[in-house]
Amino acid sequence: MAPKPQKIQKLQHDGKRNAERLLQKAAEGQAEFVCTELQTAIVFCDVALSAENPERRARNIENALKGYQTALHFSQALEDLKKDRGFQAKLAYLKDLLRELGCDVQ
Repeated sequence: MAPKPQKIQKLQHDGKRNAERLLQKAAEGQAEFVCTELQTAIVFCDVALSAENPERRARNIENALKGYQTALHFSQALEDLKKDRGFQAKLAYLKDLLRELGCDVQ
């Protein structure tokens, strides 16, 4: 016995809602990841700024730059995040720290 058209439509509608919900959760997870990367890069900058050992300083600058580049890469697909003032402030602060450490960031 074939399923009734109403049942098929309900299943399709439920499937679409589930897919939309999953996409939203994925975007939220990606935004959280980007913000965590920014915060981690800021910590690396702080450590580099206070480091007296040149190797430790260089290593932390390198890690901060990786975090900065990763955050930029993954934020490209998140239009809402790029418009967020908190994100922009954190990104600007990280750029200032990187410049203070002698990095050329845009």
